[in-house]
Amino acid sequence: MFKSTLSKILLGLFFGILILLFSNQFYRLRGKAEIPEELKTDLKLLGEKALETKDVPVAAIVTYFDTVVGVGYNTVRRHHNFGGHAEINALSDAYNRFGDEFSNLDRSQLVLYTTFQPCDMCKGAIIQNRIKNVVFDLNKPIGEQLAAQLKSWRYEVQKKRFDSPGLQESLFLQHLITPIKSKA
Repeated sequence: MFKSTLSKILLGLFFGILILLFSNQFYRLRGKAEIPEELKTDLKLLGEKALETKDVPVAAIVTYFDTVVGVGYNTVRRHHNFGGHAEINALSDAYNRFGDEFSNLDRSQLVLYTTFQPCDMCKGAIIQNRIKNVVFDLNKPIGEQLAAQLKSWRYEVQKKRFDSPGLQESLFLQHLITPIKSKA
């Protein structure tokens, strides 16, 4: 009985780890998306702009109801900004066009097109902005994806909190929109 239960637990752990390792591969099950030639041309031109400053030639476009509302390309070297990825720049451009109303747009009608599978930073921005539809051209090699997954796990294991009672809470309480309730 104990051996059988242990076997099931180990098998469950094994499959759980496999799912975690390959969760970023689910897109392969959905098939390929077709995108308009005009978007492909625009993505190519944006990627070429990145090449002007030897940035990685990645481009991104955000559409809303099939209308382009944000464009971006890698500007890490151009602007000396680690966050200057194409997807972040395209989302920032869309936000600049809509302002605070960007958060009220129908998320089912927003699509982010990018020439390269988004990195973890860009994926975080996509998730934070509730962008549900992401279409990319070239996927990262499986080894690079697995390495990124392992780095993410290492981050989770190694992160620490520091103890400074009330520091962040006091800052939130000074902000107009606060995610926490005052203890008062």
